Amino acid sequence: MSSKPVGTSNYAGVVDETKSHWGNLIAATAALSADGFDLVIMTYLLPFVQKEFGLDLGTASLLLLATTCTRWVGALLFGSLASRFGRKPILIAAVATCGVFTLLSGLSPNFATILIIRLLFGFGVGGVYATAGALIRESAAKRGGLFSGIMILGWFGGAALSPVFYYLFLPTWGWRGVFVTESAVLLLIPYLIFALKESEVWKAARAGIRASGAPGSAQAQGKKGRSFLAIFGRRFIGTTVLIAVLEYGNFFAQSSGSLLPTYLHNIHLSVGEIALIGSVSGFAAMPGSLLGGWLCDKLGRRRTFITLFCLLLVPVAVTFTVPNFAVILVSWICFGFVNGALGASLAVFETEQYPTDLRSPGYGFAHNFGALAGAFGTTFAAFLSATMGLSVALIGLTGLGVVLGIGSMFFFKETAGRSLLADDAVGIPLGEGRPDLEATVAGGPPTDG
Repeated sequence: MSSKPVGTSNYAGVVDETKSHWGNLIAATAALSADGFDLVIMTYLLPFVQKEFGLDLGTASLLLLATTCTRWVGALLFGSLASRFGRKPILIAAVATCGVFTLLSGLSPNFATILIIRLLFGFGVGGVYATAGALIRESAAKRGGLFSGIMILGWFGGAALSPVFYYLFLPTWGWRGVFVTESAVLLLIPYLIFALKESEVWKAARAGIRASGAPGSAQAQGKKGRSFLAIFGRRFIGTTVLIAVLEYGNFFAQSSGSLLPTYLHNIHLSVGEIALIGSVSGFAAMPGSLLGGWLCDKLGRRRTFITLFCLLLVPVAVTFTVPNFAVILVSWICFGFVNGALGASLAVFETEQYPTDLRSPGYGFAHNFGALAGAFGTTFAAFLSATMGLSVALIGLTGLGVVLGIGSMFFFKETAGRSLLADDAVGIPLGEGRPDLEATVAGGPPTDG
């Protein structure tokens, strides 16, 4: 542990880029890659599940909605447990939850059963995001954007592998076999137990260390921390609402990807062509996530967000207005790159909005509650497609997401370079100054949430 006192620009007791932090980064990246794989493979398997159970597209798309309906609940549950018991054990528990319900998805005898299983799977997904995001952001003092970008790279890596897996194994194994094989994510658990190290920032907060180095911080009184309900309290409700709006915009803007395989199937592209488009887009998102994290550190969070949201609409409009394989391939590569950059930017920015004892449930809830909007948007677009066509519905939904994302940025303050110490959270109540921070700077005690 570093001898550097708490209250400097770095985290309490954290030395940037030690072996333990890189170990955390690799392990959390692997966990998110499994999540990305499962969430995206479901979009490719959807037409086959729909056919087996004799469903219309709108009803079948409820399987996509089911997971995101419970992600925010899982984020609050696992995030609160991570604040109390540590990031490491709860991240492992969340990964195990995902693996078990992935296996059960492939064994479902009917639509009602798989719908319930996908609901339960969502708890684990929310937990992985809540705990991994907090752990990695707390593992990097100076390169939070880069570390978060690498972590999100894992999600997109899993997403990129899913269409390859779909192409290679679906014809032989069927959609059930794909799910059963995918449950091999459970094999990650021994590695996570060995590789993950507990967050030093969390340890410091639990020990009740103030930013000044003295014990007994407000949020660590009694070494219990605040309830996750504090993110809905007076001090943090503005932050929570704004991040939810930002995530609504993000997921609306990228929801077209959920129905892209269905659209490509409808314009009679082959399984190989569909897999290629999805795969190269996913791989393009990986360098995009690195660039997004780097840009956040160099240009600032707000400027990066506004630029990326503007760029995202272009490839979506091209993809759904020009039904040509080559054009779609190029435009969706661009979409993947920008989407990767946006995902990394969100991960670093949102974890900077809450103090240590609320970081995991706060970030997890806001991100996954926003994902719920994207899922509703996907289902809504599927039903709208019957009257206005799938292309128009998806372009319109993306445009709405861009407006929400850019609009929310005007209420946020820049957080690049700000400390994430337990008593020095940035929280943004609708663009106003933070009385608690002003009191801390003036020498008074911070206001508890």
